Amino acid sequence: MELDSKRFALVGAGGYIAPRHMKAIKETGNVLVAALDPNDSVGVIDSYFPNADFFTELNVLIDTLKNYAVKTISVLTISVFVLPTIFMMLIFGLLCE
Repeated sequence: MELDSKRFALVGAGGYIAPRHMKAIKETGNVLVAALDPNDSVGVIDSYFPNADFFTELNVLIDTLKNYAVKTISVLTISVFVLPTIFMMLIFGLLCE
């Protein structure tokens, strides 16, 4: 990973648009470190970022990211419409640089 690359978390990793987000993250020299989707059959993540952590529950993702020694997420990408934007902005503020 390059020094100036961004570290992404992706909410809605099994969604229709998510593969396009993953492709763009990879093509721009950035890295996906965490992904969330309630369905655990999201194999496309491994083709782009085999080392990314995958979660099926939001609270587990939040707890894991809070326990990292430093804030490791630069960008939170949301590929779903069902989560309220304000709630996701709160999580972004707690977990991102």
